[in-house]
Amino acid sequence: MGKYLHTKLNPQVLAFLFLYLLFVPMRGYAESPLVTAVKNYNSTLLKVYTTLDLNLLESVATTDEMSRVFPVVQALVNKNSIMVAQQKYFKVLESKVTGKKGYVVTEELWFYWWQNKKDGSITKPPSEAFYKIKYHLIKDKNTWKVDKIEEVR
Repeated sequence: MGKYLHTKLNPQVLAFLFLYLLFVPMRGYAESPLVTAVKNYNSTLLKVYTTLDLNLLESVATTDEMSRVFPVVQALVNKNSIMVAQQKYFKVLESKVTGKKGYVVTEELWFYWWQNKKDGSITKPPSEAFYKIKYHLIKDKNTWKVDKIEEVR
């Protein structure tokens, strides 16, 4: 009676099973519209700091948030510089929607520096910063926009 089934799996089958099990949980995951809005805001902000065109934010941020970014763009213009930044880490800790308002809390690691617009020389040395951020968003004509950002301590 007690016979055991023994089979040998070749390395290709094992690799396939490993990858399949690794990625199956991701298949059903759909990113929340709030998280997508935050990611769009961050990538657009990077473009603003390299092009110095604040108007790029209009599609992803409210005028209040654009007003917060304005002094940074002005400082860059005054120094004839651009900011180069890379987001090294992004993790969503919490997300909530209440009617036409919502928020997303994240942990983020950024690496950035300022460089001269013309010759590329460094005008502000490279720096790394870790943040815990709460993004406040509002829904404007069916589009989520960042309205305010605060650092969570």
